Amino acid sequence: MSRIEAVLATIGEQAARAEERLAAAERFAGATERLRVPGRSADDAVQVTVDGVGQLVDVDFRGRLEASTPGSLRRSVLQAHRRARQALTAEVSRLARDAYGSDSPSAETITAAYARAHGGAGGSWGEES
Repeated sequence: MSRIEAVLATIGEQAARAEERLAAAERFAGATERLRVPGRSADDAVQVTVDGVGQLVDVDFRGRLEASTPGSLRRSVLQAHRRARQALTAEVSRLARDAYGSDSPSAETITAAYARAHGGAGGSWGEES
């Protein structure tokens, strides 16, 4: 094989790897875009749903609201939101491993970023409850 053929083969291999990484990124982005993750308060008074970036997209008040104080309702909403965000980290970690491979540095970086932002998966955000 000539030097030019070797260079062309290397470029071809690099292009193929880049296409594989792009396809993985597109799969991951599509999956996280469609993602909806629920979280419930410990007293089961509130369930919230977050999207793939942790934004609140739904709140469901369960049970009798008249029995709740504004403070207890606030705590339940915040706790349900925290739990949903922590569950989001776990789900995004799974999606990243599926898209990039279980031993991928990219999947580890994504998981660490979500854990820092949302808690869970070894993160330290918020309190565990």
